[in-house]
Amino acid sequence: DLHRVDRRQRQMCIRDSYTGSRKIPEGITLPLNQADSATLTQVPGIGATFAQRIVRYRERLGGFYTLLQLQEVYGMTTEKFQQIYPYFTLGTAPQRIALGTLPYDSLPQHPYLNRGQRDAIARILYRDGKLQGWQQLANLPEFTRDDSIRLGHYFTF
Repeated sequence: DLHRVDRRQRQMCIRDSYTGSRKIPEGITLPLNQADSATLTQVPGIGATFAQRIVRYRERLGGFYTLLQLQEVYGMTTEKFQQIYPYFTLGTAPQRIALGTLPYDSLPQHPYLNRGQRDAIARILYRDGKLQGWQQLANLPEFTRDDSIRLGHYFTF
């Protein structure tokens, strides 16, 4: 049994010297909205490519509002999500954009806003110069109640 532990430690040292990173032990958590890609590679199950995908998606979103959003990262499987989920806390809240007064021609490209929704918002901003709030968008066929819940973490009026 002692021989087995020594062999495992040797293998870990070889892996660490090859990859250049140590994996964090169970029970340690990282703030998902602040961790850079090098830090993310310290989580068992996350390599350099996947860490970059997480960071890029987080940047496109403006931050995660729930750890469940990790499932939206390209290539995430249920197994991988179950493996890495316990290593994270959210940290800071996502960045919020004041959507109600943006110029109609400078709407952000956000993963949760499709083209039809951006066009609908742009029409209102062009016509009225501002948006009143979620109720105004909820009256449009392009938006559902679920959209307002998801988008409410990223946009204000």
